[in-house]
Amino acid sequence: MTTTRTPKRGDIYIADLEPVRGSEEGKTRRVLIVSNDIGNSVGPTVIALPITGEVTEKRKRMPMFVHLIPDKFNGQTKEALIDCGQIRVLSKKQRLLEYKGYVDEVIISKVDAALETCLALKRCHSCDHVLMPNKKHCVNKDCGIALVQVCSNYNCSHEIDVRDNFCPKCGTQRGIVNGNVH
Repeated sequence: MTTTRTPKRGDIYIADLEPVRGSEEGKTRRVLIVSNDIGNSVGPTVIALPITGEVTEKRKRMPMFVHLIPDKFNGQTKEALIDCGQIRVLSKKQRLLEYKGYVDEVIISKVDAALETCLALKRCHSCDHVLMPNKKHCVNKDCGIALVQVCSNYNCSHEIDVRDNFCPKCGTQRGIVNGNVH
């Protein structure tokens, strides 16, 4: 049995992940679709993350896992973890079996942050160490450089990536305090 519904980013499906090799997640299990909707609608494959029911306090704290609690939208019956370290490309026709639900934007944001860490998409501009989500300094003990600074506009106070020259919220140029160069 395969699904005829077009998968969307954030959807949860039952997928057949067999056969596997080594430590890959296997079995028939839930997966979260993370590929973009354009590719999902025209391509024969999707990019997905396996969802595991092996939930421990230690795993919940690991940066590659996103905690998923059952709600009326995601179709989960028990708490689970989205494993962002086990990215899979799946054939829509042969691997996706049944649509189960979807996750909200809060979970997608957490998944995006976990993928950034797993894929080393954000790195410290000083030491090239992988940046951890929601940290304001590099976690490399030999570096520790600040990654953000507060906007100098008194009415804004938005945090700015130190590599940016302008505040994305108010447009104030870094080093300019209420119109004066500092």
